[in-house]
Amino acid sequence: MVSCKTATSIEPPQKIAYFISNQFLTEVDFRALDANDRKFQYEVTDLNGDGISEYLVSFSSPYFCGSGGCNLLILDKNFNLITNFTITRTPVLVDSKTTNGWNDILLWSYGDYHRMKFNLKNKSYPSNPSVVEVTKLESKEIEQMVSLFENIVTIKTHIF
Repeated sequence: MVSCKTATSIEPPQKIAYFISNQFLTEVDFRALDANDRKFQYEVTDLNGDGISEYLVSFSSPYFCGSGGCNLLILDKNFNLITNFTITRTPVLVDSKTTNGWNDILLWSYGDYHRMKFNLKNKSYPSNPSVVEVTKLESKEIEQMVSLFENIVTIKTHIF
């Protein structure tokens, strides 16, 4: 008997890889990637307090990164895009402070943290941290936040 994976048994890395390959990238983008560009890492956290985790997807290859940083995606529980952040660097800080029911996210961009607040109208966070006001943080504040992608070396890398 041949074993088949049902849609519900597919693991998050495969669902994220499918999203990147079939929805996020165009066919032209996908063909331009080499094997080293087809890698991602992800972390999970509940950003909107509904008890269901969202997926934060980080890239580190030249295709997704420039001098200012790399793309970072937030996907919902169904692996649909919430936000595509540009020019970010890790770690990603998740604050307990919320805006419109979603945790504020602090992203490092161009040498400073920027507080990304959820926008209900767009159902997304602002995509470019560098144009959001700089947020000065004390080390005590940072210690109280959830830090994602802090030790990028220990997080498993996946291929799409």
